[in-house]
Amino acid sequence: MSDDGRIRVEPRGDRLDIVLDRPGRMNAIGGTMREDLAEAFEDAAERWEAGELRVVVLRGDGGAFCAGGDVANLLRMHEADDALGLRTLLEKGERVVRAVRAFPGPVIASIDGPAVGAGLTLALACDLRVCSHRSKLGMAFAKIGLHPDWGGTFLLTRTVGEARALELCLTARIVEGPEAERLGLVHESVPDPDHAARVDRLAARLAGGAPRTQALIKDSVYSIRDLGFTGGFDREATAQLEAFATEDAAEGFRAFLEKRRAKYAGK
Repeated sequence: MSDDGRIRVEPRGDRLDIVLDRPGRMNAIGGTMREDLAEAFEDAAERWEAGELRVVVLRGDGGAFCAGGDVANLLRMHEADDALGLRTLLEKGERVVRAVRAFPGPVIASIDGPAVGAGLTLALACDLRVCSHRSKLGMAFAKIGLHPDWGGTFLLTRTVGEARALELCLTARIVEGPEAERLGLVHESVPDPDHAARVDRLAARLAGGAPRTQALIKDSVYSIRDLGFTGGFDREATAQLEAFATEDAAEGFRAFLEKRRAKYAGK
């Protein structure tokens, strides 16, 4: 494997792991990793539609989630006055985040180690984030004189609010797992030895849900702020009627009345 890194795709039954694999550089994004990551999520969406998987776990290899962009490459581009090359990288990054958000089912960011700069933005694009206590998260762009990208200002502001987003972006402060949970950057921070098992349990629980209903919930939650209060009622009614028409809904009703665990087929 070259130093540019790669993306591994690891099927695990109803779960698919998409793995950033550049451990010698803390999984900083280099080479074709942007394109490969977007393609991995786009392919996963097709497999979800075909009923081949239910949940995606995005994680990094070698004790890091993602250290963001390759700063050495950015310096080379700056010295070459390569603004067009930078714009191309930004467009590729946008494709990645859009592909993550477009995946219909739940996406878990399994964060163990650094998740900074574009690495944090990538985690924020996921639906749920579970980190280890030792993880370090931050919008580190300002530390090297840059502005957040990959949709980072939008995603961070929507996650923690304007005031906290400004503080984290302007200071480039790095926070560890427990503080990240207090700030709302992650949904849960767990002791280091328990991290992988916690992600496994969460993934298994999500994989056992009704997939079409999960997709409808995601769409409603992500669109509700733009729709407003009145528009939200309309969106919820439309989604509820669609969920009600599925065979999974009938299975959910029967399982509740029979006091058993529902077995959703995704229909």
